[in-house]
Amino acid sequence: MARRRTTKAPATAGGAEDAPVPVDKPDPAEDGSGGERPGRQAPPSASGRVPVPKVVNQGAGFLLGLLAWGWIGLPLLRGGPEEVRDVLRAKFFNKAPDGTWLP
Repeated sequence: MARRRTTKAPATAGGAEDAPVPVDKPDPAEDGSGGERPGRQAPPSASGRVPVPKVVNQGAGFLLGLLAWGWIGLPLLRGGPEEVRDVLRAKFFNKAPDGTWLP
């Protein structure tokens, strides 16, 4: 069954300008698709992410800080930028400070 909505009729000489006139509006369920209207879903959060507790973020930052201190901070204090390069070369490229491959 088609739903009806009302709109204002065009102005006429008879003074019936404010009388509502029914207008047929097609029902999506009757348009031949044969399906029902899909149900409403809950709106996603503003960022689209699952909220993570702040404690987890703080713990991850702490661990990252420890790694940075061990791989960059301490070697920088001990031997300067050359020592940092040697540590990063050994860690990520498996090379000794002199540039030879480690076993």
